[in-house]
Amino acid sequence: MITFHSIVRGFEGEFDHIQRNAIRSWKRLTPAVEVILFGSAEPHALRAATELDCPIYPVERNHRDIPLVPYPIRRTAEVASHDIRCLINADVILLRDFAWCVRQVEQTFEQFLLVTQRYGLRVSGELAFEDNWDFNLLMEVRRRGHAKHRKAIDYFAYRGEFWEPIPPFAVGRTSWDNWLIWKALEEGVPVIDASPCSVCVHQEHAKRRVSAETNENRAMFVDAVGAEAFDGIHVCGLDDATHYLTEQGVIEK
Repeated sequence: MITFHSIVRGFEGEFDHIQRNAIRSWKRLTPAVEVILFGSAEPHALRAATELDCPIYPVERNHRDIPLVPYPIRRTAEVASHDIRCLINADVILLRDFAWCVRQVEQTFEQFLLVTQRYGLRVSGELAFEDNWDFNLLMEVRRRGHAKHRKAIDYFAYRGEFWEPIPPFAVGRTSWDNWLIWKALEEGVPVIDASPCSVCVHQEHAKRRVSAETNENRAMFVDAVGAEAFDGIHVCGLDDATHYLTEQGVIEK
């Protein structure tokens, strides 16, 4: 079984239905999963957490009031009911293939990091989650979705404690996702790309200007990996994985 943990925004405007769609998709996976949320204790978030039957914890923030990556990972390690966890962005819908992918990988590796290609799709309103909802959504992805950058990662399913110490990256900006892959590789942890058999649906939404935190995240990445390894934009994505996951099983690259 899996413990999901995610930093949520306020459940207002388009982020209300976007985050509800995402969390409900995780909770429909089998076997049953645990979902832990991190965010502010404002009324909309508390009400949504209650309706979705998820605990919500406070999150550490930087001087610009932007949530930071490390605390949810550490806190989840303390309170999670399961040793397999998934750090996931709160705008991401998962299909039932995710659970299959985790089962294949956990049977192969003691420690691992599982990532996949994400696809962008505009989703209007709350999903009904009727019979065959995930098949219908997959057809929509194939019809009008688009593949996102292979170095922008939306979920990290993992078993093991291999990321500490984690720099105080700001959430929703570049580089923190690439650092998580880089650190796993540095620690000799298998990184598996599930793109051949898993679809991760990123619900498209309005973007905010985040240049200050982006520059700070990149600077922390450079400090960690060394300037000679930094390509000026990103380092470490799906193409740096050590293995692929296919319908035939895990294949070493």
